[in-house]
Amino acid sequence: MNWTSRITEGIENWLTLSLLEEQENLKPYVQELTNIKEDLQDELTVMIAGEFNAGKSTFINALLGERVVAVDVIPATAVITKLTYNTHEKILAHFKDKTIKEFDRQWLSQLTTEKHGKFEFIRKNLNYVEIQFSNDLLKYFTIVDSPGLNANHFHHTEITEDFLGRADVVLWLFHYREVGTTTSYQWLGKLNALNIEPIAIINAIDSHNDEQDIEDYYKENRQRLSNQIKITDLIGVSAKEALEGKLNNDKELLDWSDWFKIDELFQELREKRVKIKAERALSKLVQPLKKMDIEFMRLWSELRISDSVELIKNFQTELPSLVKEKEKTIKELEMIYKQNQELEKILPPEIKEPKRSLEVAQNILLKVEPLETVAFFNQSETVSLIQNTIPDLIRSIDQKTVEYKEEYLNLRGKREELDYEWQRLQNIRFFKHLRHKKYERKQIDLNIDIQYLHNRETGLKKLHTKLLDSFNKLDESFGEFITEETNNLIFKEKEIVNRYKSHYQYLTKKYGELDEKQLEEITKFHRTIHFFVKEVLSNLITKQEDIVELDSYKECLYIAQNIYAMFTKFDGIENLSYLTSLNEKQIHGERIINKEINPFLPSTAFHKVSLKSLNPLKHPVVTHTKFSKNEKIFVLSASALIGLSIFLTVQGSVSNENADADYNENVVSTVNDEYEEEEVESLEDANSAVTSIEQQDLKEFLNTVHTDLYDLKVLPWEGVFSEQAWANFELFYDETAAAESYSFSVFNIKYVDDYTALVTATENYRIEQTDRIYEVIYTINLIGLDELMIEDVSFSLTEEEAISIDVEDGLIEETLHSFRNDYMSALNNEHFDLISSYLSPTGTAREELHNYINSISGKGYTFMFEQFNVTGIEKIGPNTYVASTNEVFVFSDAQSNKTKYVKTKEYMLSAISPNEITIEQIKDLTKETESIIESTTELVSEEDVNEFIQNHYYRLEVAFNGSGFHVLAPYYDRNGTEYDQTEGYISNAIEKQMKMKNLYQEVQSIEIAGPNHYLVSFYVEDEYRYRDGSGDRKKVSVDYLLKVTNEGKLLIESIQDLNIVEEIDLTEGE
Repeated sequence: MNWTSRITEGIENWLTLSLLEEQENLKPYVQELTNIKEDLQDELTVMIAGEFNAGKSTFINALLGERVVAVDVIPATAVITKLTYNTHEKILAHFKDKTIKEFDRQWLSQLTTEKHGKFEFIRKNLNYVEIQFSNDLLKYFTIVDSPGLNANHFHHTEITEDFLGRADVVLWLFHYREVGTTTSYQWLGKLNALNIEPIAIINAIDSHNDEQDIEDYYKENRQRLSNQIKITDLIGVSAKEALEGKLNNDKELLDWSDWFKIDELFQELREKRVKIKAERALSKLVQPLKKMDIEFMRLWSELRISDSVELIKNFQTELPSLVKEKEKTIKELEMIYKQNQELEKILPPEIKEPKRSLEVAQNILLKVEPLETVAFFNQSETVSLIQNTIPDLIRSIDQKTVEYKEEYLNLRGKREELDYEWQRLQNIRFFKHLRHKKYERKQIDLNIDIQYLHNRETGLKKLHTKLLDSFNKLDESFGEFITEETNNLIFKEKEIVNRYKSHYQYLTKKYGELDEKQLEEITKFHRTIHFFVKEVLSNLITKQEDIVELDSYKECLYIAQNIYAMFTKFDGIENLSYLTSLNEKQIHGERIINKEINPFLPSTAFHKVSLKSLNPLKHPVVTHTKFSKNEKIFVLSASALIGLSIFLTVQGSVSNENADADYNENVVSTVNDEYEEEEVESLEDANSAVTSIEQQDLKEFLNTVHTDLYDLKVLPWEGVFSEQAWANFELFYDETAAAESYSFSVFNIKYVDDYTALVTATENYRIEQTDRIYEVIYTINLIGLDELMIEDVSFSLTEEEAISIDVEDGLIEETLHSFRNDYMSALNNEHFDLISSYLSPTGTAREELHNYINSISGKGYTFMFEQFNVTGIEKIGPNTYVASTNEVFVFSDAQSNKTKYVKTKEYMLSAISPNEITIEQIKDLTKETESIIESTTELVSEEDVNEFIQNHYYRLEVAFNGSGFHVLAPYYDRNGTEYDQTEGYISNAIEKQMKMKNLYQEVQSIEIAGPNHYLVSFYVEDEYRYRDGSGDRKKVSVDYLLKVTNEGKLLIESIQDLNIVEEIDLTEGE
């Protein structure tokens, strides 16, 4: 690891010390240490400083051999500008909040020079600007350009002053006519205070006259400066001539500039750069090290460490026994706590299911077998509960519950069937008596079975109660066991803790002078100085041959030795942290407490037995006989005679009792016999009567069938239709099932025989806006006593007529407006589903719009609705309408090119109902388009245009002189006419080895030329040199047409006009 890496690591460790933040007098060094760390990563940092107008930027450009930093008559450099090496050019703005942002080259001037505008606020928040680019000099040096120090800009002075101390070498530039001003002496004095002896550079010596020898001039100024400040050397050059000489390859001009002195200076700096860098870095570390030494001495004194060290050492001799005691105590407590945890593991969780509770109890029985106290589990009653009683009860409950649920489901099904049958009985009008009698028998049988189910339910509940009682007995035994085991562990815990406390209290009494708070502070101090010596000083004071002989290294070493001497006084104290860790509060016990035990099965588990009950059916069945008139008279007479007989029996003598009884018996017998005989005759009459089917029964039967099929959508054809009849009727039903409405009427009934009737019905169905009238013939048979069945069906369509649906114009207009809004959303979101509900499933509009939306998906198109008017509505059929519209919208493609569309359309619409329409077809009648051009000129200011043209011409000069068109390409519109022409112009100039130097430039006027363009009149004076040695000077006026993109970017589209105002042949002049 080299010395820079070691020192960097040492500073990084230093910055982690909390002491820097805790002590106010150390806080200022945090930023200073951070700066030193950052500066170590740079090459040798050479700062170019001086007063305003000393030519610093020109000097740097000459140093690099190219124009990099701005040169102006105003205080050009407004921020510190750092120039570093990179193979690719980057402009990085380093802000005061430590953030870094990259900018494009065109904004460099705004970032670094003193100009008004939107970048003024940004500059005030900058720390410095870094320009990275490829230059051989920057492989060995980091060059820093600073703002002028007497430019009447306070923030310039502040920025430079903050950065001065970070430089490794400072070159102070004087203008030839302003050497040794009062302000320059003040600043040079500040440099000396920072242990920096600058190299004085007198610039613009080309202004020197021949009246005084130049060497005398240097001697005089060197003496004058040395009387006031310390300088390393004094050199005179002409940066302007040096720059021109380098750019134009003019050796003579370069010689006149005396630039060789600078080249020699930088060659010497390059050879010594390691030692200079190290000397500077270490010299900046001296003051922070001194502050740390003073702070350590202050803490040493305040904490009275000298008085405490010996006592601590004595204490340390007795410390091992207490440490061992503590370790032993902790291990014993851990064993007890582990036993406690094992005990807690067998506690039953909250369970509400018997099988799971049994599994838990069985597992607990296995886990506690290795424990000593298991007496309660050896009791025959407890073991029997777990192994026999509870399992048997659970099995019995499970079996009986399954049987109960099966019977419950069976009876519930029967009950639901009878309920449904009862509902159907209420709706029939024929054969009601016989159906009710049959239903009554089924209801009685069902209720007997339900009562038996209730008895089963009661038995299951008793088994549940018995199971719960068994678990309660298990809870009682288990609770006694857990309580006993827990109390044993609590006793052991207290015994172990008290043994350690007595040892601890003995030592604290013997060494009571060691205050706990003081020990904590000494421990903290020991950790801090230990870390500083091992992690900071060991890296800072690295014994590498190239730096150990430096004065700053020796000074740092001296301070480090003082700190190390303080650290060594802790020798013999191996681990000071023990002093604060042996606190009796860390071993306090009382972690074991009696547990709250969940029952194996809480009483709430069977609070409500999860068995569903059934209630008996109690429908009021009509089973009494309907008597004729003669029967009613006979029954009333018999009742009267019986009543009279009872009365005479009460009032008469005992001797008449037998006679009266015989009489009564005969009367009752006669009544019964006659009634039974009459009843038989009535049934015979009934059997004879049902051979003819009542017309009302037939009508009600067919009405019921149609209600099920068309209203309830129930298809119970079995038992209602024969297979043949249903096969025929199903063809008819397929045609009519989707009807919105229907009507049914019987107009003829013809009896084939006593059991068969032909019923002819007229049936009217409304289907898809059409009324259809059918004639349907049903062949109906009587099955048994009370069942009807359709044996055959035939049908024919007698009439069909479309329905005329009238829809209000307002509804049509509202629907089309709503569709148009949703259509725009569907286009912009590329989502057909937003409009699918408006379109007929069978119309052409659905497929056309679906395909169009899919075709534009992912292309970045946008649509903006502007106008939509319905101009006419016409009804052209019973349910068909045509609507005419005028529509205006704006279409934008992926390049944001906008086109305005004006269309007339025709919508074909179908009416579903008076309140609903659907679109069948959409047809374009006429279409007009107009391109829309949006203004972008307001996105840039005239100041932006002016700066763009100047930056462009600077790049043009660089490209012309050999760098190539790629330097200039970002300023041109690739689709413009000037792109290819300029590329060819630059290629030609490089091929013919032409050179160009701009002498003067001026933006004469800026005019807006349409919504997206500026017209700029630009005047330049350039000097050209050719391969044959000839040359000329041209004064040119050129009009540029600049395009402003939607993003506010300026590009040259074309040259509108170019005039050579004047051309001077320089060959003749020479």
